[in-house]
Amino acid sequence: MLSEQAARQLRVGQSAVMAMCSGVVILTGLFAYLATRGDEPSNPQLAIVFYVLLAALLVGVPALRIVAQRATVQRLRRRWAGHPPRPEDADIFVSRAFVQMTIIVAALAEGAALFGAVGLYLTGQWPLLVGSVYALLLLALVYPSRPKLSALMREVTGQDLT
Repeated sequence: MLSEQAARQLRVGQSAVMAMCSGVVILTGLFAYLATRGDEPSNPQLAIVFYVLLAALLVGVPALRIVAQRATVQRLRRRWAGHPPRPEDADIFVSRAFVQMTIIVAALAEGAALFGAVGLYLTGQWPLLVGSVYALLLLALVYPSRPKLSALMREVTGQDLT
């Protein structure tokens, strides 16, 4: 059973990721609108820089998610082995780290999405919008949920949220 405090932490993580998604959608829409209203011609030289950096971000964020999850599991296992919390606090112990890791990875995905939107605004290159859409997909994939928390709990403690 998920304690009230762990459930509250999970809701905070969910709210943070939803706020990031909302911000990305609103700002991407605003930048797309402004790009259509701009009188300045597109800047293909600057667009190349945006394409390269956006590609690096969009490849790097999923890789960083994997690295962050492995580092979090290792850190939690070390802490669990050294000073295990009371059994009734195990879910709080894991959920706090889970939400922190999720917010960090979601913030990186949000940054990539906004980078693509700003690139569209500054260069007029619509393919940069694909970066925002892809990053929104990443945000949806990292959205914190009870099954994901339960899987991390099993991986760290061997216990399940029943």
